[in-house]
Amino acid sequence: MSNRFLFPVAIGLIDGLITALIIASHAILNDLSISEFAAIRISGGSSLVGATSYLVAEYGRRRTDMVRVARHLNPGNLRPSKNRFVRLGILLDSVTGGAIALGMGFIGSMIPLMSYSVFNMNPYISLGITFLALGITGIYMGMEAEGSSVMWVTALILVGITMLFLGNYLRIFQ
Repeated sequence: MSNRFLFPVAIGLIDGLITALIIASHAILNDLSISEFAAIRISGGSSLVGATSYLVAEYGRRRTDMVRVARHLNPGNLRPSKNRFVRLGILLDSVTGGAIALGMGFIGSMIPLMSYSVFNMNPYISLGITFLALGITGIYMGMEAEGSSVMWVTALILVGITMLFLGNYLRIFQ
């Protein structure tokens, strides 16, 4: 897998983990049952929404960048038909990234849900595995963004904690 597709891997994982936390945190924190079928449904819906958002955002960002560069290079001659193959390449890369984000979003959502189910509804193990996954993804994002991995880990853990408490308050899945 090329380096350009590692970003949707991380984005999909983060989106899946955080979405599952907000949806199922009430059930996890209050020792309610989550069936494997419910975990698959939640993960499927979560990953589909996340992947669609990624696809639209990535395609829009790359198309805007292409138009901006084309205007700078040749401001008087910007005809859409000349850029057909470039647009197709952008679309294919965006769809590929969206598909990767879809798969990783599903896996990310399954981490807290299935670990809760597999470990006999032990919330501490499930949440520990979830926050460990967020931390590992934060380390990767810090390295990829050439920033502080500690800041990324801290930010993702804080977002996870916020979603945990917000999800418990909202009681989306009971």
